[in-house]
Amino acid sequence: MTAAALEMGDLLPRAGFRLRSARRADCAKCRGRSVGTVSYTEQLAHCFRCEWAANTTTLARELGLLAGDRQSRREWANQRRARQAVQRAAEKLAQQERQFVAILSARLRQLYGLRRGAAERLAVLATGGPPRFSGEAEAAWTLLADCAEEIPSVEVALDLLSFGSIPERIAFVRGGEGERRALILTARERGFVVDDRGRIREVD
Repeated sequence: MTAAALEMGDLLPRAGFRLRSARRADCAKCRGRSVGTVSYTEQLAHCFRCEWAANTTTLARELGLLAGDRQSRREWANQRRARQAVQRAAEKLAQQERQFVAILSARLRQLYGLRRGAAERLAVLATGGPPRFSGEAEAAWTLLADCAEEIPSVEVALDLLSFGSIPERIAFVRGGEGERRALILTARERGFVVDDRGRIREVD
């Protein structure tokens, strides 16, 4: 295997570094806790805390990937394919999430507008203003009740997609309507959503 075929993003996890993003990683060389202190490109990496640095050639040599043995090459190829598969799945999930967020955000804006309009009409009617049609007050109260019922569910759905754990987000975007309703109901009953690090965000 040649150095030209290697990328730093593939080498770092094999060397014990934890990738945080496409350009940041936790340092495996630092003592103590090191989060996101490594900056890397396709060919270079550098830790701004302990000053460790490497390029793809030096790191691959340290890992024994340039030694030429077939087993190392096979393991490397398998790991790279697995990483690419995970990346493709993550990108697909992110795209599906963006689509749901766009739809839900549009619906939430619509509900806010309907609620505001109904409240304004009720205020006019309460001061003696003429109704625009027969039964307008009853229709406005019904609309307010419908908005009050739907708005919290839409808000919780957005919280799940933005702050929920990966398993919950996957279940939301890939499940059916019934599964999405169950996720929303569960989050509303417990009063919060939890991400993969155990951090809590309260919901109504």
